[in-house]
Amino acid sequence: MFGLLHSQYINNEGCLIFIQAARNLGENICIDFILHYQNLQELKNNLESALDLEQGQFPEPAIEEKILKLIILLIKYQKNIQPSVEYIVLLLFDVPCFEIEQVGESSSMQLKAAFQNYESLRRVYDSKIIEMAMQRGFYMTPEQWPLLLYGYTTHVSIIDPIIDKLLTKTSFQTAIQQYQPML
Repeated sequence: MFGLLHSQYINNEGCLIFIQAARNLGENICIDFILHYQNLQELKNNLESALDLEQGQFPEPAIEEKILKLIILLIKYQKNIQPSVEYIVLLLFDVPCFEIEQVGESSSMQLKAAFQNYESLRRVYDSKIIEMAMQRGFYMTPEQWPLLLYGYTTHVSIIDPIIDKLLTKTSFQTAIQQYQPML
């Protein structure tokens, strides 16, 4: 490199370009050595620091992917999804699945510990939907509910106990009264 730098065939401008390229190469080699000897957690901590995030605030790759896909869906179907999201949150708020924490003038909403996994949150959501429908006189078979709620019928075993819990003597009498005019 030094032989090329002192060559009589390179002018001053060429020397400056060569020196800048050598400097960039040296920086990249140093950065590669530093990064090679850091573990993933150190890299993540350094990235969070560089982005002015608190430790642990940078999402995991799977969560990033889901958030980005959700953002695309929300923007793509904005007119249809916003009322649906509001409805689901209000429905779950009615159960009550959330804890509201007041911090100064703003508030923070978090799921209660009992509802922090998908299965328990989904069970409460399904129960509330079925309960509201039955209170308004809307009845379906346990095989039809999963088709409507999940898009397929393999969740009958989840829906059956919900319906059994919600059925009362009056709900049976109401269903009979509704279907008598059809006969």
